[in-house]
Amino acid sequence: MSSVKRDNRYTLVLLLVLGLSLVGCARQQPKEDTEVTPADSGVTTAKAATTAKPVKIDAAVKKPFSEAVSALRSNDPQGAIDLLTPLSQSHPDYSGIWVNMGIAYYHLKQPDSARDAFNSALRIDPGLAAAHNYLGYMARDAGQFQQAEAAYARALQANPDYALVHLNIGILYDLYLHQPERALAHYREYQILGGSADKAVNKWIIDLERRVKAGK
Repeated sequence: MSSVKRDNRYTLVLLLVLGLSLVGCARQQPKEDTEVTPADSGVTTAKAATTAKPVKIDAAVKKPFSEAVSALRSNDPQGAIDLLTPLSQSHPDYSGIWVNMGIAYYHLKQPDSARDAFNSALRIDPGLAAAHNYLGYMARDAGQFQQAEAAYARALQANPDYALVHLNIGILYDLYLHQPERALAHYREYQILGGSADKAVNKWIIDLERRVKAGK
């Protein structure tokens, strides 16, 4: 866990599920974890976001931040950027503002801006698993597989129970790094953590088990 002091500057960490299907190679990729869940305390209730404790958030941030979250949920990333940009200037130490700006830029297909925003969030709170997860996916999408592996590893170090990171790193090992045993381990962990109803992944596991048994 980071030694960074957790006060009201570090805890506006909210993640939004947009349900984006990411397609690549021979398989349909998993839905990327982009969940933003506003909470009265100013912190997410999801483990994936942060280890920070709930504290009171500046009241001036809540309304525009909630409006930005609504814009993301309404598939309006530019509207979210328009709301979050002034917040990032007035409250630059609120990591969740930067996380959500990264999400918005990601969906606007502006990877450089998204990466900068995620890294800004991580400079405030290195334990933001969601930001590491996004950076991992973006690195993988850019063909930077070792960087992707490292980013996913940091996400799991921050939160070992982050199911979709297990899924994403499983795909990385399966399709890109060709390490079926490691892919299997993460797919199985994904199932244990709540992905047991994912029929596609269940089929991938059966296929990988056969390949590993056959020594392929």
